[in-house]
Amino acid sequence: MRALLCLVAATAGAAPAPAQQQAAAAASPAVAQRIAGLLATLRGEGDYAAYFSAAFRQAVPRPQFAAVTAQLGATLGQPLAIASVQPVGAWSATVVVRYERGTATIALTVDAAPPHVVTGLRITGTQLAGDDWRKLSADLAALPGRTALGVYRLGDGAPNAGRGAAWRPSNAAGLRLQALGAWRAG
Repeated sequence: MRALLCLVAATAGAAPAPAQQQAAAAASPAVAQRIAGLLATLRGEGDYAAYFSAAFRQAVPRPQFAAVTAQLGATLGQPLAIASVQPVGAWSATVVVRYERGTATIALTVDAAPPHVVTGLRITGTQLAGDDWRKLSADLAALPGRTALGVYRLGDGAPNAGRGAAWRPSNAAGLRLQALGAWRAG
């Protein structure tokens, strides 16, 4: 999981939409060029050695990068498009990549010196499409046996939200919540 948060880059042959190109233009044109190649890189189609700096390749060898992109693919599906670009300076941007089943937010940093290779690529978050309380409740209801879910504020006895309210957590579950509450308070 740490590897997932520390890397992810990719390039695609498809260029970003005009609005995305304008946003990237506030940074360096080299950043827009590397963003244009991100989808292909995430799909494993790009030239890994030409896209990333030697320091990045040493820290994140190609097999490790491939494992991270495979993990993203298993969760989110194939990368489809650049959803948005937010420049964070002349040589970096926050890029949201749209996948088949969600999005991934990536912090991308490009070297200021030619050939402007990617020196940093960090996945800062993922979001599954349609992942909300109703879906969670429906998935839970579809499980066999007796199920329940409670959302509790630490230190407060009554659930804030839940399903199967007649069910009470076992003593072990209550103890885990108490221990977590003590840890958060300390």
